[in-house]
Amino acid sequence: MKQAWLLISDARDLVLRWWNPPVILLLLLVSLQSAFGKYIIDHELSIAWFWLLAQLLPGSILLYGSTWLQKFPHKLVGQRSVVALQKTVVLHTGAALITLLLIPLVESNISPGQFLLRSFFWMILTNGLVISSLYFNLFKKETRIRPNAAMIMEAAKQESAKSKNQENPNRMLCLELIAENKLEELFPLMKSFFSDDTSSVDNFNHLIMLQGRYSNVVRQISLGIVEEQFAQIETNRITEALLNLTKLVH
Repeated sequence: MKQAWLLISDARDLVLRWWNPPVILLLLLVSLQSAFGKYIIDHELSIAWFWLLAQLLPGSILLYGSTWLQKFPHKLVGQRSVVALQKTVVLHTGAALITLLLIPLVESNISPGQFLLRSFFWMILTNGLVISSLYFNLFKKETRIRPNAAMIMEAAKQESAKSKNQENPNRMLCLELIAENKLEELFPLMKSFFSDDTSSVDNFNHLIMLQGRYSNVVRQISLGIVEEQFAQIETNRITEALLNLTKLVH
C-alpha cells in the first residue's frame, strides 16, 4: 500500500484527537481522588499531582509548542508514522489510567504515594516513547531521500482534492501548481493572495524568503556549481515549505 504524506499541521491535529480526551480524563480522575481523600498521608497529594504532570506535561509541551515553534514548517509526515504515534499515545495514557485505577487494589499493601513513585519505573518507558515519537515526527529534519519529489507531488494532489471539498479555490489553485511542479507560476500567485490580506505580512515575508532560496537554486544549476542531487534536496525542502504554507491561503 502506497504511503500517504500529511502536512505537519494535519498530523498534529490527528495526534491531538487521541491526546486531549485521555488527558482530560486523567486530570478529572486525579481531581476526584484528591477531593475524596485518596491522598491523605503527608505529601501524597503533591506526589500525585507531580506524577500526573510528569506524564502529561512533556507531551503537551511538544504538541502545542510545535504550533508556535513551527509557524512555517517545511516538513511532511508519513501517515504510517502518525498512526504509530497515535498508538504510542494510547499506550502511554492507557498505562497512566490503569496505574491510577490500580491504587484502590494495592493500597492495603502500599500507600498511594509510594505506589505512584514506584510506577515511574514503567511510566518513564511509555513517556519516553511518546516524547521521542513526537520529536521524530514533528521536529526532526527530513532525510535526503524522503519524501522525494514524487511523494511531495502526490501529497499536493491529495491536498488539492481536500481543498476542493472545502471550497477553497485559491488554495486549490496553488496546490495544483505544486502538483505540476510549476513553482515559477506559484510564487507570484501566492504573493497576490497574501498581499491582499493585511494580516498575512509574516506569510508574505516567508514566501519572499522561499522564493529567494528557489531563485538561488535555479541560478546555481544554470551556472553548474551545484550537484543535481543537492539541488533536488533543496528544491524538495522549498516545495514542502510551500505546501505547508498553502494552509494559510484563503
